[in-house]
Amino acid sequence: MAPSVTTLGSSTTTMAPIETTMAPTTVATVATATEGESAPSPTDPVLEEGLRNDIRILLISMGIALVLVIFAFVCSIILFKRKDKTKRKSQSKYQKSSSKRLERLERHELRERGSRDDDDSDYTWPLFTDEIPVRSDIPVSEFPDYVIDMTAENQHDTSKLAIEYQQLSSVPTLSYEVACLPQNINLNRFRNIYPYDDSRVPLKEIPGELGSDYINASFVSGYCGNRYIAAQAPLNETIDHFWRMVWEYEIEAIVMLTKCVEMTREKSAQYWPESLSETITPGDRLSVTLSSSTPYAEYHIRKLLVKHLTESDKTVTVTQFHYTAWPDHGVPDNVMSVIRFIRHVRKLFPAASQDQPLLVHCSAGVGRTGTFITLDIDDAADEG
Repeated sequence: MAPSVTTLGSSTTTMAPIETTMAPTTVATVATATEGESAPSPTDPVLEEGLRNDIRILLISMGIALVLVIFAFVCSIILFKRKDKTKRKSQSKYQKSSSKRLERLERHELRERGSRDDDDSDYTWPLFTDEIPVRSDIPVSEFPDYVIDMTAENQHDTSKLAIEYQQLSSVPTLSYEVACLPQNINLNRFRNIYPYDDSRVPLKEIPGELGSDYINASFVSGYCGNRYIAAQAPLNETIDHFWRMVWEYEIEAIVMLTKCVEMTREKSAQYWPESLSETITPGDRLSVTLSSSTPYAEYHIRKLLVKHLTESDKTVTVTQFHYTAWPDHGVPDNVMSVIRFIRHVRKLFPAASQDQPLLVHCSAGVGRTGTFITLDIDDAADEG
């Protein structure tokens, strides 16, 4: 048994150096491999390929994002142009319709003095052969559709509303001889809009001056006896008459519902001073001084000091309420602004305490003026 042990021991002794010799080789090999993984060569093709893929993905993402931004921008431009085109189309349709109405209406406006005798300055409303039933009991819920139906123009550019208007009973014709006298005829802005003799506003006659007692203005009854004066806008030659009416009837408030110029046409002479503290002397009888001017979104309020130059040293303050958002032959964009305007007038000049007439004028003294007076009377009736 001893030799066997000795042999095994020899084998063990003989193999020990082999293990000792191989150990350093194994450690060195592992160390080399570990260093190679932690610091790879910069020219490693695998790494370069991955880097190129990352860059490619980034560029594709940026390209897609850019395309989306451009697409959104183009869509917004298209929508804007389409909206603008629709708006312009609507405006064009309105302007075309308005121009047709203007062609019918503008011929009854008087031109400058030299052309007021033209035969075509009179206007006769066109006659329509169609007939439609006139409704007087329209439910509120049906009124919007009713208005759309009545104002839609047919193939003859005629609306049902125009036909219905023609079917209404005619206004009784009263005498208006004074307005047509030779010395007065050119004091009218319109040839076919005259004040009746029994309701016109007479002025004090100035000796030696023909027509000095005439102005195109009429008294209008109001709620509970309160009065209005509905007037045409002054011409340059009637500014003196206008201010004499204000002075003689002790008018404290003027409501003006037109601009001086609309659609390149004169609608009213500017009968007040342009600048603060500036004074004008219409007819060399009265002086008018602008003491204050307060602008609002859709109207101005001006304070005017009026003094007679020969008869009295008294100075009176006249307030002018000038609404500027009501186009001729049209309606304001915001109807509530008209209501607010009327109530602002009545806040400063309550109807219940009104001793003098309220002077109201637009250009012709008919459409906008009549609408304002009607709304004011209705408002006063509701409050009363």
